[in-house]
Amino acid sequence: MDQITYPTDPKVRRTYRWIEEQAFQHAHHVIVTTPGTADYYTKRYGRHLGAKIRVIANGYDEEVFPEGSNSNASQSQLNQQPILTLLHSGILYPKERDPRPFLRAIAQIRNTGDPRYKDVRIVFRGSTTSEYFTAMINDLNLQDVVSFPPALPYREALEEMLSADALLVFQADNCNTQIPAKVYEYLYAGRPVIGITDPDGDTGQLLANVGVRHVAKLEDEEAIVGLLLRSIDDLRAGTFALPDRAHVLTLSRRARTAELAALLNSVTAKNGLAPAIPLSP
Repeated sequence: MDQITYPTDPKVRRTYRWIEEQAFQHAHHVIVTTPGTADYYTKRYGRHLGAKIRVIANGYDEEVFPEGSNSNASQSQLNQQPILTLLHSGILYPKERDPRPFLRAIAQIRNTGDPRYKDVRIVFRGSTTSEYFTAMINDLNLQDVVSFPPALPYREALEEMLSADALLVFQADNCNTQIPAKVYEYLYAGRPVIGITDPDGDTGQLLANVGVRHVAKLEDEEAIVGLLLRSIDDLRAGTFALPDRAHVLTLSRRARTAELAALLNSVTAKNGLAPAIPLSP
């Protein structure tokens, strides 16, 4: 609640900090969704209160995906069309998910004239912020490369993920203790994932843990150029490494719910209460 620069009103911020402190003092456990957040609060409140923290990460809901989407596409399925579509699904932010270094990198690659990189399309689906980047796209002459189509209903958005040649993650290093929920959906979709994010942040570490190796910092334009060249070459050749399926299947929300149930049972046991009885599926 109390962040480095938020809330801006000092009185509100002091109140938020008080609420946080009371929560840590009186809770049996404090649940957070990333290791970075756990570390952040341990540093803020000390190891004694930090010992209460448990990490139960976000995940994907396999039931909302179309039937038959529970296995990775084969490498031979990754290069069926001459045009490669790289998709970012969801909101962009001018700072936290700033695509401008990426757009400049795309323009650099396009300007080489190399035919391998000619037929690439970037789709920012449902970004809601296209007005921030329109002038830049015009200046870079990327009007035929980059598009900002409107948002789709949720299940249709998932189907679009399943049909994209690669899925783009954008996250600035000021969000290193966060993992966007869409990343879990990307991984379950079984498509190639390109991470425009800090390899040392929680999102970058998650991607590395499941075998995603195509990652570069959002703020590093030259690193993104190299990343995109490798990514496009690997997509064309059918050699782009997919997320490790066995690991991805451990990241479901059903598995996370089991973690939460175990934690709740441990709390009730310590307080002499009966364990929870699981609901029928």
